[in-house]
Amino acid sequence: MILPLAVISCSAPDTVESAGLLDDLTDPEIALSTRLRLSETVTGFVDTGEIDRDEAVEKMKAIAWMRHSPQPLRVEAIDQLLDADGLLTDVQGIAFVNGLMPTETDPVVRHRVSELSVIRGWKEVTNALIRSLAKADNSVPDPARPEYMALLELHPELSIEEIVFNTFKAQGDGGVTRLRRDSWNLLSRLDASGEVRVDLLAGLLDSPPNEGDQTLSALRKGLLDFRTIPLTGEELEWLTDLFTETENGSEDWWAQTASVIANLDSAQQRGLRLRHLEALRWASRNRSEWLTTSKEELDSELSQRLAGREHRRRSSDVIRFRSEDLDAWREQLAWADFITGLVIDDAVGTERVRTALFKQAETDRRDDTTEYGGIIRISIRDNEPDTYVAADYPPKPVMRESDTSFVASPEMFREGTRALAHYHFHAQKHNNGRYAGPSFGDMKYAATYGRACLVFTFFDETTMGVDMYQPDGVVIDLGMIKKPEESK
Repeated sequence: MILPLAVISCSAPDTVESAGLLDDLTDPEIALSTRLRLSETVTGFVDTGEIDRDEAVEKMKAIAWMRHSPQPLRVEAIDQLLDADGLLTDVQGIAFVNGLMPTETDPVVRHRVSELSVIRGWKEVTNALIRSLAKADNSVPDPARPEYMALLELHPELSIEEIVFNTFKAQGDGGVTRLRRDSWNLLSRLDASGEVRVDLLAGLLDSPPNEGDQTLSALRKGLLDFRTIPLTGEELEWLTDLFTETENGSEDWWAQTASVIANLDSAQQRGLRLRHLEALRWASRNRSEWLTTSKEELDSELSQRLAGREHRRRSSDVIRFRSEDLDAWREQLAWADFITGLVIDDAVGTERVRTALFKQAETDRRDDTTEYGGIIRISIRDNEPDTYVAADYPPKPVMRESDTSFVASPEMFREGTRALAHYHFHAQKHNNGRYAGPSFGDMKYAATYGRACLVFTFFDETTMGVDMYQPDGVVIDLGMIKKPEESK
């Protein structure tokens, strides 16, 4: 469309014509400065009846939603929609913000929408602001994020943790919804240690939640029986699954584990996480002396085991400078970390597990579409109540990303609620030692899911290196394992 000469050469609003204006806003042939000036007149033309309101609303929404639209034009469209005298009513504006913010990636857009939400006093967009804030932005500290500041402006009587926790608690539909998971993950950043959440959950101890709310019920029972809470949204799902299983025939496991925790002293309970529970339960049945052993004595036993083994370091990329020695991590390790490390080391040392691991690793080596992995768990067979098993879960064809990536299947999580550890292989070739140990992606996996993890790396056809790593960044080289003679 050819613009009137006045539009090109004059900036006075009264020279803009309404005819065709909405189409001109998205015409890439027209200069952005001109389109911005045109967009500023939309609301005025709607008020005079020269432009249909519904058509204007749809056009401005389309511009605001289009991520490839110029950022200044998107912001102006949002202003036309959400300003106090804008095109949208309160109800419509709230619905627009609730739709846009959870997935918006542009920081300038997020800032303007947050600002306008505060100006309009829309507490009803709290959920959307939380979901937006839950997406990490490493370039800006959380307190400087516009969503963070908007939440505090909209709820001046509450702390940011209280705002997020109250939103989390209010989603009482019984499951871990996306909003609940995002809220809990946000709290994991705001409250990395979990101490604030423990205080906020204290009210549940005296006043149980509705029976139908399995998530809050799981949090309450986990805090009472296991003296811990999940730190991430994915751990929250794990705890909820464990709790749900107790209603489907797994009460014995929960009761056994709770009994073990109840008999630990305060020092032993310090730092307890979900990843420790199965190791503690197994130790109570098979290494009961460990449960009355000090952290220093457990440290000594693990140190003696590792001292007698061959260790080799990763030689590729910057990760090779990371310490994988127990000496570097012992001050950070909790009492339960040593128990877990010893139990995992016992499991990996059994011939049955090593035979399975080498067989799986060889299958992985021959398959260049994916990495393989699985869980170390206790056998579920009735005649093997305390026997270790390496259960593999090869990724389904649609989940295979590359020969250097393992994608855990839903079945692996569903059937691995009581796993001792998750594992995968670095087995692209027999001489693969330069990639020993967990990658950055592997460490992120452990942190996200809260699991104790293992990576097994081929050094030659009959030798694999074993590295254990935790959600808190601890990596310990457990040494080499050999392929059992009868399976060579």
